[in-house]
Amino acid sequence: MNLRQIEVFRAVMKAGSFTGAAEMLHVSQPGISRMVRHVEEAIGVRLFERRKGQIRPTPEALVLGAEIERCYRGVQSVQDCASGLRFGTGTMLRVVTSPNTGLQLVPAAVAMLAAQNGGAGFSLEVYQRAAQMIDSLISEQVDVAISALPLEHPLLENRFIGYWHMTCVFPADHPLAKRAGISPRDIETYPLVMFERGTLQRRLTDEWFASGKATARKSIEVHSGQVACALVANGAGIAFVDNITAADSHPGVLRYRRMADVPGVKAFAGWNRNRPLSALGAKLVALIADKMKGYPN
Repeated sequence: MNLRQIEVFRAVMKAGSFTGAAEMLHVSQPGISRMVRHVEEAIGVRLFERRKGQIRPTPEALVLGAEIERCYRGVQSVQDCASGLRFGTGTMLRVVTSPNTGLQLVPAAVAMLAAQNGGAGFSLEVYQRAAQMIDSLISEQVDVAISALPLEHPLLENRFIGYWHMTCVFPADHPLAKRAGISPRDIETYPLVMFERGTLQRRLTDEWFASGKATARKSIEVHSGQVACALVANGAGIAFVDNITAADSHPGVLRYRRMADVPGVKAFAGWNRNRPLSALGAKLVALIADKMKGYPN
């Protein structure tokens, strides 16, 4: 049986008559009758009993009809799957992010996409190191990474999504809150919370102090901007973190100012070149890039 014959047979089974099948398929009733006869002759089995203008399916027709319906359900499943790909239905997007974008920026974007794509699944983890992100992308354990630094590897694709900047963070009632700008000499007498050596944040901070010929009064070292902000909120001193972390940490409790003359740093979305970004992943990256524009410098 070819596809047209299957379609005609199924229509006759559903309509219960040749006339009804003809109406369903928008063809003539004699054409339906001829098609059914051709099918019966081809397979060598009578499919319908004809009595006084009425038809009744034979047991063989019922068996054939059940098999055809099973196939149609499979086709419908394929169609539903194909349609769902457009909206992320039935897919899983595995996301990892740097700590600064993992505090609020990326979770907000994932939550928004999850609300818009109810059939899609998401996983989200925060990785401290870019090297860990690279390993996970190469091994295809994750689909997309949102990184505060470029993910440098030949197998990875990087897309620029925005800038982050270093800021000085202090309590809302601190004397520095009255200043429009802050120089290194303005804060060299205060106890400081600084990133550990070897990090980009620490290098930028050290260069900033050196440019102002000031000496940092280091008191506490951290490897997380969120921890630095928590320490400042609890009276440990002044910290130096990126503007994304500063904006999303302890709103109303802390204030921050951009460290003048410190260059901005590019943030990226990365994925494996051998595993192209899905439509859902592309939506997430675009949404995060758009949200990054809303963060103050």
